[in-house]
Amino acid sequence: SVDLGLQIWTMGSWAVLPLIFLPLGLYVHTTLHLYELLARLQVCAPGSQDSKPGHACGTPPIDGAAHLRGALDRDDRHYSLLAFAVTAALQTLHFARDVHLASFPVELLASSPPGPEGQPNGYPMMSREALPKLQVLYRGMWIGGEVDEERACYQYSFQSFSREASGMAKVLAFYAGVASSPPTILAAEHRHALVLVARTALLAKGSLGMPVQLFDGPREHGSELEVLFPAFVRYEFEEGLRL
Repeated sequence: SVDLGLQIWTMGSWAVLPLIFLPLGLYVHTTLHLYELLARLQVCAPGSQDSKPGHACGTPPIDGAAHLRGALDRDDRHYSLLAFAVTAALQTLHFARDVHLASFPVELLASSPPGPEGQPNGYPMMSREALPKLQVLYRGMWIGGEVDEERACYQYSFQSFSREASGMAKVLAFYAGVASSPPTILAAEHRHALVLVARTALLAKGSLGMPVQLFDGPREHGSELEVLFPAFVRYEFEEGLRL
């Protein structure tokens, strides 16, 4: 047998850079390509313009794989490649953390790298002991006048949270400023945001949250402090809380 986790983790930059750093670096930099990818992943959501009639929440259509790939690659722009690359990078990091939990560098991924000589680093790497056992996370979404509880629970695209509320506010501001986009129209018309506050153990085996702050590059200030979750997750709201 071959320990694939150890093999990937020790193969060097020639494997780590294209497999992990490149797709996650493309993802964490807030661009219109990121917005387009996330919008196309909503193809499975009930009520979306691409979803199949009668498609129930959480139940993929009969031709799910072909349907999803067709939506990602429509108009000859192959966003499926980016979606699959980001998924593979996340899978690799999750596998490495589960196999090498004691030595996996979560604290490195939750920091910013040093910048050019003389540039202050506003987010240096903290010690492993300084990481909270349960990390509070924040995610904001522009919505209409009312909360759709089903859509709030079932998610179809990659899920980005921030380790501080200021990072969440930065993301909301970006999506409110993309001209003619559905979130911008919602923000201008309703001025109504749904804020999710979650807790996750970043140092725990099996945790779905993965810090990706490192891939955003050097930052003196303004970091989103991003923690990324895979697509197609389901949120469970604490009992007694109402939307």
